[in-house]
Amino acid sequence: MTIDRLDTIKSFIGYHVTGFILWSWRTTYCSQTTDGVYIAVDPDEGLPVSIPPLPPKPLITGKGLSFPTVIGDSWQFDTYVIRTKNLNQSISVPAGIFSCVEYEILDSSSVVGAIWSSPNMGIVKATLKVGSQTQVNELNSYKLQ
Repeated sequence: MTIDRLDTIKSFIGYHVTGFILWSWRTTYCSQTTDGVYIAVDPDEGLPVSIPPLPPKPLITGKGLSFPTVIGDSWQFDTYVIRTKNLNQSISVPAGIFSCVEYEILDSSSVVGAIWSSPNMGIVKATLKVGSQTQVNELNSYKLQ
């Protein structure tokens, strides 16, 4: 997972993230705020061109991760339910060691992944089960500006 640049997509301002496993085939933007991480995904990207063209869809956007939070909090984002699992977990990734909130990703009531987010940094690690394999994204590096 790499944070590429600060940019906009259909008026949503955030950090462009490449290789984010939940929507790796689409443009994903994350915006860190004081109450959570908001995520925007372009639903039109990757669709085959049709004649006549399909009307553009609105962004899939909303609060992907919430904080402050308590264990057991849950909310819907896109096709997933996100649920708070752990409030203070130390995570080591190539970019460093971070104190994170751990969130579970549920699809049809079964856990299919997890996201670890540092309230001061944003998403630092994410996992997602795809078939019998688990894909892992970790923050490799970052630059504060």
